[in-house]
Amino acid sequence: MMRKVARRLPVLALVFCILSGLLLLPVLSERAEAQSYNDLALKAVQFNHQAYMNGTQLDAYDAYVLTLAGANVSSWVYQSKSLKDAVIESVYTTLENPAGVSAKQVAYQLLVTDHWGYDNLSDQLANILGERQQADGSFDNNIYSDIPAYEALARAGKITVVNATCARQYLLSTQCTVAGETYGAWAGPWGPDFVSTAQAIRALTYLPGAAGDAQIQKAITDGLAWMQKQQQVDGSVYVTTPWPDDPLIDTAETIFTLKALGTDPATWKSSQGKTPVDWMVEKALNDDGSFGACKNVMDATWALYTYLLLGNSIPTPSAPVGLNVIPVTATVSVGDTLQYQAMVQYFNGLNSDVTGEALWTAADETVASVYRGLAKGLRAGQTMISAVYGGLTGSATLTVTAVN
Repeated sequence: MMRKVARRLPVLALVFCILSGLLLLPVLSERAEAQSYNDLALKAVQFNHQAYMNGTQLDAYDAYVLTLAGANVSSWVYQSKSLKDAVIESVYTTLENPAGVSAKQVAYQLLVTDHWGYDNLSDQLANILGERQQADGSFDNNIYSDIPAYEALARAGKITVVNATCARQYLLSTQCTVAGETYGAWAGPWGPDFVSTAQAIRALTYLPGAAGDAQIQKAITDGLAWMQKQQQVDGSVYVTTPWPDDPLIDTAETIFTLKALGTDPATWKSSQGKTPVDWMVEKALNDDGSFGACKNVMDATWALYTYLLLGNSIPTPSAPVGLNVIPVTATVSVGDTLQYQAMVQYFNGLNSDVTGEALWTAADETVASVYRGLAKGLRAGQTMISAVYGGLTGSATLTVTAVN
C-alpha cells in the first residue's frame, strides 16, 4: 500500500505543477503584453528624441505625449534650446498673433501648458478659442482644424470655454448622413476623413449631456460603424481608397476612440481574428526604428500614445531615450582636431558620458577621421560624425575648412 502511495506522489505533484502553471498563464501573458507595450513606447520616444536632435521640429502635441510618457523634455536640448522652451516660445508667439495660428495648434498648446501647470498661459489660449468660435460652431471653418481643437479642449477639461450648443451643432452638421459608402463618416473637401471621424466621436462624448442625447449617441454609433468597415484582415483599421491613409495613424485613432468609449479595442476582430491591438504590436514598428508608413514624428507620437493607453504605464526613469553627440555642429581646419562627447540621455533627464565606450565613425573618411570621439580634419568638406552605443545612435555635423 505504501508503495502505491509513493508512486502516486510524483504524479500528483506533476498535476499540481501543471494546474498551477495554467493558472499563472493569464498573469504572465498580461505582464508580457505590458512589457511589449513599454518596449515599443520606449522605441517611439527614442525615435522622436533622435528626430529632435537632428533638427526636426516637434510641436506642442508631441511634447504633451512625450511628457505623458515620462520624458523630461526640458533636457532635450538642440542648438541651446530645450524642447520645452521651444514649445513655450511658440505659445508666446501665438498669444502675440493668435490669428496666424490654427485652432488645432492653439488647442494643442493649451493641452500641454495645462498639463505642465502653466495655468495663466492655458487660460489665455482657452480664451482665444472661446472668442474665435463662430455662431455655426466652427473656429476656422475647417474640419481638419476645428474637430481636433474641440477634442483637445475637452481632453484638457476646458470645453466650458466654448458654447456647447454651437459645438454640438457643428459636430453633428459635419457628419455624412446621406445613405451610401460614406454614411456615418465626417468628411472634408476631399471626402470622408478617418481621423476627423474618430476625433469627432470623442469630442461628442465630452459634450454636456452627451450620454442622454439620442442624436449624439446615434452619430457616435454611425461613426463607429463606418470606422469598423475600414478594418483590414491584418487587424489594422484605415481608409484604402481613393488614396490609402497611413495605417498607423488610423489604427491608433481607432484605439484612442474605443478606449474613450470604454470599449476594449481587442474586441474589434477581422475575418482572420486579428485586432487593432495585434497590428500595433506586430506591424507598427519598422526595421529602422521608425513607425508607420510615413516613418515620421507624427507616426511615432501617435504610436507612443497608443502604447501608453494599452500598457497603462510608462517606461522606467532610468530607460535611455537617446544618444547625444556634442557639439552638434562644429568647424575645424585641416590638420586640427576636435574632441566630441557621446552622452546617453535618460527619461529623468540625467546623462551618462560614454565617449570612450561608443563606436565612432565618420561618414566621409576622406574629410575627417575619428577615434574615441577625437575627430581630425583631413581635407576641406563636410561630414557626419556618428556614435553608436547600446543600440542608440547619435550624430553631429563637422565642417572642415582649408588652411589659409
